[in-house]
Amino acid sequence: MISRYCKKWNGILAACSAAAVLFAAAPATAATYTLKGATGTNDTTALGKVGQYFKEIVEQKSKGEVEVRWFGNGQLGGEAALLNQLNDGVLQFATLSTAVSSSLNPKLDVLYLPYFMPDPWVTFEKKFASSAASKELLGALSKRGIEGQAFIPYGVDALAYKGTPVRTPEEAKGKKLRSAESVNIRTTLESMGFNAVPLPWTEAYQSIQTKVVDGLSTPPMLVKQARFHEVIDNLTISGHLFGVHVFWLREDAIAKMPEPLKAIVRSAAKEASERAAKELNAMEATIITELEKGGIKVWRLTDAQRTRFVQATVPVIRNFEQRVEKTSGDGKAFMRRMYDATGQNYDKVVGQ
Repeated sequence: MISRYCKKWNGILAACSAAAVLFAAAPATAATYTLKGATGTNDTTALGKVGQYFKEIVEQKSKGEVEVRWFGNGQLGGEAALLNQLNDGVLQFATLSTAVSSSLNPKLDVLYLPYFMPDPWVTFEKKFASSAASKELLGALSKRGIEGQAFIPYGVDALAYKGTPVRTPEEAKGKKLRSAESVNIRTTLESMGFNAVPLPWTEAYQSIQTKVVDGLSTPPMLVKQARFHEVIDNLTISGHLFGVHVFWLREDAIAKMPEPLKAIVRSAAKEASERAAKELNAMEATIITELEKGGIKVWRLTDAQRTRFVQATVPVIRNFEQRVEKTSGDGKAFMRRMYDATGQNYDKVVGQ
């Protein structure tokens, strides 16, 4: 019996020894990197899904070596707060409008000039996106260690509001519209005749609901996706702005990663951004009809009415040139580069 127990014990020891050898020989756990990112936009929108797509692509292609923590729906604050967190290194990446990002470099606000892109989606995709001007803007925060990976267009702005119709600057007077925290967006709305009220995107719906403002400037697709159709009854197809976000990534967030992982992160940012933009563009063609069928009164401007809004907003463009001149000394040269990338002659646009 003793012999039987000894054999059993020896067997256990042998098994333990073998396990110890296998454990010692096993490779160390692969290094894990974490990227924390956020947006102030609703995750129900195609634009708000960029971070979700990025997480999916990065974690799959890196085989779990890179973990992405994504906070959508303004969980970590509005865009201004998120920009501060990105700049301070609390966030490693974020999708933010160029309007808000321009607080770190005013030149970024050029994309929110009124009527900046004729035939916006076509101009952006066929001309601007591949231009030197585009690369210049994506590098606008490089001195702060922040890289622009890709632009994320989110549509052509319309005027969504309650009350009487707006088709001229005179009809806009007295109406209060939510504006993004951007000088160009605010002054564009004011030049069109509105009272502009800067508010975070996350407060827009409730502000209309509680009559703090009468409406907002936003692409028609976001009217539906962010449920603004519940609190407005008019939509004027003004086409005054082309909304653009940027996928920003901190350089130090990937600095210690091996080159293959860096490449995965950068390509995933571009892929996620392009996927979201394509989804939005594909849906935009039918959304106005859907809103109209749902009871929203849609006002389509005549050429003469649109021209009046275009002419009314030219001072916004001139004033922006002057602001760039004061901060970097190349106002006119910069504006000519940007407008040339959209197929326009800047001097003719501003009547010089």
